[in-house]
Amino acid sequence: MVSRKDAMKQFEENTGGNRGAGFFNFVDVAVLGELGFQEYKSTFGDNFIDILDPNKGEGFFWKEVFIHSNVGKERRTFVCPNKMFNEPCPMCEEIQRIYDRGEKNEGTKKLLSKLYAKPRYLLFVIDTSSEDSIASGVKWYDAPPIVISSITAACKNKRTGEHTDPTHPTNGKGISFEKVKTGSENYDVKYQGFALETRVPIQDSWKDLPSFDEFLLHSTYKEIDTHYSGVLATTPVEEKVAAPVEPVQTEAGTSRRTRSVSATPVEEKTEAPVEAKKEEQLVTEEQPVAEEKPMSTKERLELIRKRAAEKREAGN
Repeated sequence: MVSRKDAMKQFEENTGGNRGAGFFNFVDVAVLGELGFQEYKSTFGDNFIDILDPNKGEGFFWKEVFIHSNVGKERRTFVCPNKMFNEPCPMCEEIQRIYDRGEKNEGTKKLLSKLYAKPRYLLFVIDTSSEDSIASGVKWYDAPPIVISSITAACKNKRTGEHTDPTHPTNGKGISFEKVKTGSENYDVKYQGFALETRVPIQDSWKDLPSFDEFLLHSTYKEIDTHYSGVLATTPVEEKVAAPVEPVQTEAGTSRRTRSVSATPVEEKTEAPVEAKKEEQLVTEEQPVAEEKPMSTKERLELIRKRAAEKREAGN
């Protein structure tokens, strides 16, 4: 496994920050929410974040996800099955067909630009702009490439060429940056002024982080192709809607158990003596429960998936 510093250096050398962006959900937002991870959204003006490390100091502290955006009339976004799961992708196949035809004109270039899978970057962060935002806990951040390349550049020592790991538990740094509106469209945004800041102490509750691989929306070849080809206008595709999931309860407490003192069945509905009624009354007893160990994020995720599957089966 490549070291964190080498990974950051490799990213800087390979990208230079010149990579596109996409919009709309391509991760399972509902399940992330069930686990307590809300989405971080940068605001216009100054932003302050501490980045958390789900990979324990190895490789990248982000998850690179390639997506196809603005697909079909609904302008859908899909995770690229070719780049992310090594599976056939109708969008990538269309790109190859265009190359095979040898078309080289401005129209073809524009079409290819729309078809290409472009990267987004997923991180776990703490919004450190205020005490209230810190208290809100860990959030997940769908960051555009320019944010990642700018953070990497800010972490580089210009004298030595070495990179500081902003997620390091003792020597890590917070990140500040400014978000500026440059036009009327949603994508008319500029990120600038990236700098290193003193980070807040890492709390134990921030360390149990899942892998973003668990939350990527894995659409089928047919679903992507249907949206891209325009068949959607006449033959709607059944959407994959996440089943509602009950909150996971992990707190220990006491359970209440009822039992009947009388085990004798009553054959006829006759007025029983007062003494018999007293014997048949339900007695509620307090039963102490041994203190339970808090569930890990992985265990909670497995329970959420299990409950969702059970509800889907019950609905069929």
